[in-house]
Amino acid sequence: AFLSGSRLNDEAMNLIANSASLRNLEFLTLRWCHITDDGARALAASPHLNKLSDLDLTGNEFTGDVPSALRKRFPGVRF
Repeated sequence: AFLSGSRLNDEAMNLIANSASLRNLEFLTLRWCHITDDGARALAASPHLNKLSDLDLTGNEFTGDVPSALRKRFPGVRF
């Protein structure tokens, strides 16, 4: 799945993170989507994104512990 330049609010990120229909998703690109720290935390805590091996979050700015939480869950994540 690929999105670029869209504004994805926390509700959209929670929908992605909690969508059981995405459990087989392997690639997700969300470049320059203005994702907040809370939205990123939702991705990291998702019970369904276990097969996600390629996550591209280029252009989104995260603070605090969010980058390390994303790296821990998705080791190949790109910022």
